[in-house]
Amino acid sequence: MLNRRTSGELFKVLKRNGWQFVLRPHVVLERPDYRLSTNPARALLIGIAVQCTSFNSGKLVACTKYRKANGWR
Repeated sequence: MLNRRTSGELFKVLKRNGWQFVLRPHVVLERPDYRLSTNPARALLIGIAVQCTSFNSGKLVACTKYRKANGWR
């Protein structure tokens, strides 16, 4: 179990290394729309979610210019 000191040190290491993750809530995963979507659609959803940080004021884009820079056709 992590104590305050250990969790604080862990946070500093993860923050310094730029380690981030994207959560997908069960409410999204259980939706029929999500389950029936194609793999590229799910990948796009995750790609948009990755853009969400506390530094970009919620500016999320899915335009062709952005997608080409990230390996999309």
